[in-house]
Amino acid sequence: MGLIVNWVHPTARGTPQPWFSLIIDRQVADHEDPARVDLLALKRDLDDKYHFVAIELKLGRNPDLEEDAGAKVSHYIEHIREHIGDYSSCYEKNYCQKKHLGLFDEKLPESIVINRDLAGIKGIVISSSYSQIATVNIKSLREAIKNHGWQIEVHQMQPMKLAGVVK
Repeated sequence: MGLIVNWVHPTARGTPQPWFSLIIDRQVADHEDPARVDLLALKRDLDDKYHFVAIELKLGRNPDLEEDAGAKVSHYIEHIREHIGDYSSCYEKNYCQKKHLGLFDEKLPESIVINRDLAGIKGIVISSSYSQIATVNIKSLREAIKNHGWQIEVHQMQPMKLAGVVK
């Protein structure tokens, strides 16, 4: 793991602001909680502070996308908040080890400090969009997020268009 994902995120004024996430681990679970988060990322904000982002991936046609995905991500966020010291120490060391092994871009810093501000921990559900089912499920998920007050974003991937397909 060590994939860098660049995002453009709108601000309150509507001006897009770039930030990136470094996917640091996958299928994360610990001894206390066997639930697994699909991807764990470290988001660097504009002030060069790093924060955890729990990412759940769902196919658009998956019925879990309706509300279960939001509940899972909310659970992951709370679990990380309860153990912020352990997670931060672990992934600061994990980052340094991967950097030392050359798994990260040379432009990235040698070490990082993860902000232990509990409000900085975020969640994202990413869904691929195969059909109208995805649109319906994502709409249900967004309603559940609003109803429960979860601090989770939803991103819907569009189908890829392949150019120059060889026959």
